[in-house]
Amino acid sequence: MTAASTHLKIWDKLARPDPKALKAFQRSGGFRGTAINPMHTLHAVTEVFGACGTGWGMTKPKFQVVGSNVYCSVGVWYTDALEPVWGVGGEALTGRGDDEAFKKAYTDALGNALKHLGANADIYFNLWDGNKYVDEKPGAAPKNITPHEDPPQNTGPQLLTRDEARKLYKTLQTELVKLGTVREVSQWEKSRLLEISKLGDWRSYMDKEISNHLDYIEKNTPQEAAE
Repeated sequence: MTAASTHLKIWDKLARPDPKALKAFQRSGGFRGTAINPMHTLHAVTEVFGACGTGWGMTKPKFQVVGSNVYCSVGVWYTDALEPVWGVGGEALTGRGDDEAFKKAYTDALGNALKHLGANADIYFNLWDGNKYVDEKPGAAPKNITPHEDPPQNTGPQLLTRDEARKLYKTLQTELVKLGTVREVSQWEKSRLLEISKLGDWRSYMDKEISNHLDYIEKNTPQEAAE
């Protein structure tokens, strides 16, 4: 076994999700993604490491409410880990005082932490198009990806440095929370698409911010005023 394959041993066991646990979705404003049944992810991790609490587990989650959103951070440990791997998740508050937003933020954070171990990685490598694995024929072996190989030449927008991305992210956050209708968010997102595309690793967090804000608007704005 090569060093690369040894390093990817856990990753390869967790990367391919069960298609039955996935569902494509599209939210208002054009945001699209693939929803993952969190119980499937927990089952897969337990299959690799053993029962939760002995083979693997998580730290006590920490919550923070910022504006109309609640954020959660949590660490995941497993038997051979030297330190927990951390994830952050968020969800829009409904304003009704229920705990669903906190549950969803926690589930989101846990899933994001497990991404570092390769959980459901095939989705994020674009091997999933919403209803089937890309280029996969019936009866054929799943298409593999080797992250250690050199990536293709980047022909997209020039990504920002971490400090530049952090500054832009805060600016976009400030602009987003001032928008009060779905139409305003959609128009703003289109006008800022080039800047958002330069965020690099922060892009997924901004997509989540937009999705959460749209949820908040739809839950708290009368239908006749939403348009």
